[in-house]
Formats: sequence, structure tokens, C-alpha cells
Amino acid sequence: PGKRSDQAYGATRMDMTQKNELYIRDLGYFRLQDFKSIQDKEGYYLSRLKLPTKIYRKEFETVVFKTKPAQLRPVYIQIHLEDIMNQLQPGQVYELHDVYVGSKDKLPTRIVVYRCTEEQKQKRLHDRAIREKKKGITYTERTKLLQGITVYMTNIPTEWV
Repeated sequence: PGKRSDQAYGATRMDMTQKNELYIRDLGYFRLQDFKSIQDKEGYYLSRLKLPTKIYRKEFETVVFKTKPAQLRPVYIQIHLEDIMNQLQPGQVYELHDVYVGSKDKLPTRIVVYRCTEEQKQKRLHDRAIREKKKGITYTERTKLLQGITVYMTNIPTEWV
């Protein structure tokens, strides 16, 4: 106890993943490899998204060659959470379907964005200011701005939740 991080502990549980089980993770356990493992074993996950994690939508572009037929190539377009947040009213929820997370290995997922009320946002900013002072760190303006939303990722089918 107390010698391993939550993230390392969570990784040790992956061998026990079973089909149709739901794994609820929080930020301390956030590892995209673990979510991929759960998905590969036909399990389901629900987790808050760590805000530095990038979100993409997949599009296709045509690549033309001189010596062979044209081909479609996937292109990943980054989705900016700030843009979504600015479109939402406090208390409103927005879903992104068929998106991908991760800069390197893109994991297909569904994103749910909740716009916090002003009171919730102010409490988060207050708590973050205390952490900044206590730990001697400075959060980026983007991090502070995104305190106005809570972002979840899941592979649970929309018909279920």
C-alpha cells in the first residue's frame, strides 16, 4: 500500500478484464493502453478525460498516384474543447460520436462534454488556485479555461447510456 501509483495498479488489473464488464476509471487510473485493452476484450469503460489528451475526428482524403489508382487515406482533424465549451450553456451536455483520442495510437471512443454551472466553475478555479499556491506550480490559461467543462470518454453503446 502506498508504494505504487494508481495508474500502475490499474494496469495490473487488465489481465482480469472480462467481456461485457464495465470499468469505471478516474484520472489517477487514466491510461489509453488500458482502455484499448478493455475494448479489445469486449469490455466497456467510462472515465473522465485528462484534458491534455487530444480528440480527433477521422476524415478521408484522396491521394492520387501517377502509377497506380487513387486511394483514400485517413486524416485526423483535432477537435478543440474550447470551441465546444463556448457553444454550450451551463448545465448542457454535448456528445461526440465516432471520435478518436490520443496523439500517437488513436483509440476510437465516444466523448460526453458537460458544461459546468458558474458556481461549479468558480469552485474548481478556487480549488485549483489553492493547489497552485500549495504546490508552487502555475496552470496554463487553457487548463483554467477548461475548468468550465467536465469531459468523459466511453465505449458504452449510445443505446445503453
